[in-house]
Amino acid sequence: MPFLDFTLNNPKIKDFLEGTSEFAPVGEFMYVHTHFIENNFLSEIEVMVNLACEELLKSNKKAGVGLKIKSQAEKLGVQLSSVTEETAPHILETLKNIYQLCKVLIK
Repeated sequence: MPFLDFTLNNPKIKDFLEGTSEFAPVGEFMYVHTHFIENNFLSEIEVMVNLACEELLKSNKKAGVGLKIKSQAEKLGVQLSSVTEETAPHILETLKNIYQLCKVLIK
């Protein structure tokens, strides 16, 4: 069985989150969502969110970005109440927004 990479090292996942590809990695997302995969892009985004929060606590200059992250996080919370292959592209789009906002804060 070939090794499946569900981390940000996977070009399909990384390219989507970076905005260089419109291909939403729905299959990868659904697999991670339904299986216990210790190292995956969702846990990596969670780490990024924690680092972004640390940056926000250090400086009020980036409060606008923090409010955008909060808005996207609230949207994600609602979206996660129904995870299906049909809703996955919308969830992934929200995750992409969060990822990109976090990158602004922790660069």
